[in-house]
Amino acid sequence: MASKTYSYRLYGYWALKVVEAGTYSVKLRRWPEETKLALNAEAAIRPAKEGTSVSASKPGKSLPITKARLKVQQVDKEIDVDPTQEYAEFTVDLTKGDTELQTWFTLEDKETLGAYFVSVEKLE
Repeated sequence: MASKTYSYRLYGYWALKVVEAGTYSVKLRRWPEETKLALNAEAAIRPAKEGTSVSASKPGKSLPITKARLKVQQVDKEIDVDPTQEYAEFTVDLTKGDTELQTWFTLEDKETLGAYFVSVEKLE
């Protein structure tokens, strides 16, 4: 079996300050929200901007994402994802205070990488 190498291995955590206890939606994304790209989408090449230091990007590669995992406070959840959707969403109850939020996407070959973008919104 051929080995797959991805250069996207981002791990670590986000420092999160929960200002008010409650129920929150946490969305894990691969691409910025404004792109509306699916988790498994290939991103187009960003053109260079003449007269600036912005050079053309490499094309974004499709990744076969099958699961998403979220760890925050006492919550550690993993869910199956539809890779044609823009994000994987978790609903969690959080208490007030400083905490760390960690994320993972699992690929078909069981390799993992961190989510690139995360949004947190209070529901209640």
